[in-house]
Amino acid sequence: MSDICLPNCVTGLPNFGAVNVCDIEKSLTSGEIAKIILIKCNETFTDLLDGSEWTAKKTAGVLTVPFAGNGKIDKADRSGEKRIGCQTITTITKRKFEYTSPLVDNVGNTDYSLYNTLFSQKLGLSVMFLTCDGVLLVNPDWVTGGIAGIKKSSLDIDQIFGGEIDGQMEYMISGEITEGRALKRITLPSSVLAVL
Repeated sequence: MSDICLPNCVTGLPNFGAVNVCDIEKSLTSGEIAKIILIKCNETFTDLLDGSEWTAKKTAGVLTVPFAGNGKIDKADRSGEKRIGCQTITTITKRKFEYTSPLVDNVGNTDYSLYNTLFSQKLGLSVMFLTCDGVLLVNPDWVTGGIAGIKKSSLDIDQIFGGEIDGQMEYMISGEITEGRALKRITLPSSVLAVL
């Protein structure tokens, strides 16, 4: 098999710039998901940095933020290989995500109803993620007035009883997003974080 070189595919490579090697920690960011945001799959955002737009969407019932927890997004799993023009391409890209929260409503015991409502509407939802350092992960194609939610191929909501002596019941939201590219990262101001 010969190597393939298609220089016309390169339209200009990005310049990553220099990293301050004396303070490398400033170039790090959290890889831990602190919150998952579920939004109506066709809902658009004018300004992700506007707290009042977030509040309006929560009030209108087109966006919800389940209890705080912990989550992760795995690396892309590519499949559906096809041979085209002496090269192999993949036609299906999926990335698994998992989010768990041990927090419940111990006063009104309404948490089961909240999660069941999400479960019954899961086909109409897309997802966004908030990292521990206040960075929102959204659709990489999002621009003002566009859809910020990340498309998903599956979404499951489970209530888990682990069975350990000191274990806690928890809720898990898991699924697969269909985006193989890096997600757009937006640092949110404190006015938006207060709404979430």
